[in-house]
Parts: sequence; C-alpha cells; structure tokens
Amino acid sequence: MNQIRFKRGDTFTLTCTYKVDNAATSVTSIDIASQIRNNLSNLIQDLTVTKINQTGVFTLSATSEETELWPISVLRCDIQFSENGIVKSTQTFSISVVEDITK
Repeated sequence: MNQIRFKRGDTFTLTCTYKVDNAATSVTSIDIASQIRNNLSNLIQDLTVTKINQTGVFTLSATSEETELWPISVLRCDIQFSENGIVKSTQTFSISVVEDITK
C-alpha cells in the first residue's frame, strides 16, 4: 500500500488480509488497532476493526459522519497487531483526503 485517495464525507472501508508466510492466517486471537494521524502526529481517527470469520480478512472503517471531520490533506496510517505480548505494525501508508463535490 502506498497512497489511498479518499473523498471526505464518504464511508471509509479498507479490506485487509493478515498473512503469515504469504498465506491468509486467522486473526481471532490477535488484537488489531489502526489510527489515522496528520503529519504532526495528531490523532484524526481511531478506525473500527471488524474481523471476518477465521479467514484472516478484516476491515478498517469509519462512518461518513466521522470522515466529514477529516482535514483535506495527506494523512498517515498503519495497522498494529498484538498477540501474546508481541506487537508488530505494518508499514505506514498515506491517505490523500480530497473534497467531496456532491454533498
């Protein structure tokens, strides 16, 4: 993931798959967290994490009401996984937030 383009005020949903050795792996016993921050590290949004069955698939989301408050700028995000005291994070990726024309 490099940069995601997103229109402010839309529902934000990002579907992800947790993989170990390139194979989808269940996340039922793993705590997952994700935050969006601006370039000053100010918190913009804690994303809602929804695990889908035992497939390793999960979604990160925010409602349209929440994203209406996101600034028009390039924001930063990563995903953090915690299991048995071990914490691992993905690479940081960018979310380019642009103005929604149709309101």
